[in-house]
Amino acid sequence: MFVGNHEAAEKAAHQIMNIAPDYGRGLQRVVMTLGHTGDLETAGRALTRVEEIMPDFDEAYVRKTYPYARPEHTEILIEGLRLAGWKG
Repeated sequence: MFVGNHEAAEKAAHQIMNIAPDYGRGLQRVVMTLGHTGDLETAGRALTRVEEIMPDFDEAYVRKTYPYARPEHTEILIEGLRLAGWKG
C-alpha cells in the first residue's frame, strides 16, 4: 500500500482475513488497505472485528504502536482506517 501497489495490497488484505480472522493487528492493516481500495463493505466487517477484539483501538494507540520511519505512512494508515468508517 505504501508504495502504491493497491492491487497487491488488496490481495494480501484478503489473504490475512482468511488466514488470521482474529488477529487484531493484521485486521487493522486490512481495514486500512480496503479503506483505500474502496472495498468498504469488507473493510467495515474487518473494522467491526477489530473493535470487538480491541475495544480501546484509537488514534493514540495507532500513533504509539505504528512507529514508521516515514511519518506519512502513519497518516496513510489513519486515512485508510477513516475511509473505512473508523472513528478512532
